[in-house]
Amino acid sequence: MTELIKVAYVSTPTNPPCGIGQYNADLVNSLHDKIDAKTFFEGLYWKRGTSMGKLAHEVLQWNPDLIHIQHAYGFFFLIPEFISFLQLIDKPVVITMHEIPTYEHQLWYNDAKATFIFPHNGSYNYIKSKFGFNNKYAIIPHGSTLFETIPKDLARDKLNLPKDRIILIQCGFYSFGKGMNELVESVSLLKDEFNPLLVFAGGVHPLAIDEDRRFLKKTMTTIVSLGLQQNVLFTGKHLSEDELNLWISASDILILNHQLVYPAISSSAIGKRIIASGKPAIFGDDPRLSDFKDMETCLK
Repeated sequence: MTELIKVAYVSTPTNPPCGIGQYNADLVNSLHDKIDAKTFFEGLYWKRGTSMGKLAHEVLQWNPDLIHIQHAYGFFFLIPEFISFLQLIDKPVVITMHEIPTYEHQLWYNDAKATFIFPHNGSYNYIKSKFGFNNKYAIIPHGSTLFETIPKDLARDKLNLPKDRIILIQCGFYSFGKGMNELVESVSLLKDEFNPLLVFAGGVHPLAIDEDRRFLKKTMTTIVSLGLQQNVLFTGKHLSEDELNLWISASDILILNHQLVYPAISSSAIGKRIIASGKPAIFGDDPRLSDFKDMETCLK
């Protein structure tokens, strides 16, 4: 019997909820019968797991054939420590770049003994032209969990939603970078003629920053001041995969109103799920949604 290759993954966990952690978990699960995999949790950002030095020791002690790092600058924010981590590792390394900062930052990747994975041409072209990237790389689009939508009326029955109204839904965590207040103001312009229902299908992240909570309060204040209490609905919690599918199925139009407040180019799993649903989609013109083309897969 052929021995399976051992792959050590370095990632954030899925609890508290994290898109990159979920991506890694889905990836490992999809390869369960093809590799011998073990995930080691980066611990500084989430205040759990282990420090980078100890993490390197634990990874090497397991003695993998390959190390795959799910990289985001928000997680590995101490770049000198991350560089030291890479120098301690004497195994082949693959680094998936989940985001490319658009601001000036310490350029470490050309000196790293690693192969880099970018989710789309946009992120690779940006890092090459803006920051002079010239290391080994491959472009591999990110996968995401897809599902078959159910009939809209059935979904609305399950969620106790009206069948005679236009329902606009934005999925995801509530934050100041999601343009929630602007969406509420837009609904006020449509109220008299169309009486739409805007649903924010998600909740506040357990580790949300104070600014996220302030903007949520501002959004709620706007709802009251514009008399939109019957036009805006908050689910108020992180949705499971089945719940997310239900809300997407119940919608007429899906929205991701990301605003240019987080300076990074990345790839959106929820965006791919929305496009795969076949529903009309309106996206913000934000670098985090750069792989979705205006007038092709969505309107921006």
